[in-house]
Amino acid sequence: MKNQKHILVAQLFISSDAHILKGLLEAQDITVFMFDEGFSSLTPADAVAVGGIKIHVPFEQRNKAQKIVDKFYENLKEEKILKCANCGSTNLKHDYIEHIKYGFINLISAFAGANASHGVRYYKSCLDCGDKN
Repeated sequence: MKNQKHILVAQLFISSDAHILKGLLEAQDITVFMFDEGFSSLTPADAVAVGGIKIHVPFEQRNKAQKIVDKFYENLKEEKILKCANCGSTNLKHDYIEHIKYGFINLISAFAGANASHGVRYYKSCLDCGDKN
């Protein structure tokens, strides 16, 4: 381990989570190396195939980085109460029609050789104001 220049501190399957963690680490002056991001960003299946986006830091910064990573994972696991982005209500209903529509678009895109996985998805509807979240 003495000759190791950098060390793996996190593996994430969602690109946006990886970038948030990268930003948190860099904000504390920790150098970050991300691996397999491009391939992992294509589809969720690709991310699983390569083991997700790997975040490495210099070996000498590992202890400082690990504290930040642990706190990040802890925050990801916290159960959040979902609220409507428009009115703040917690009276939300899962919108299965939008979910099915999005899945169908992804399926057709996959057969066409395109990637539609980065579109806007609305899976919840607010029963108070009607907004889709």
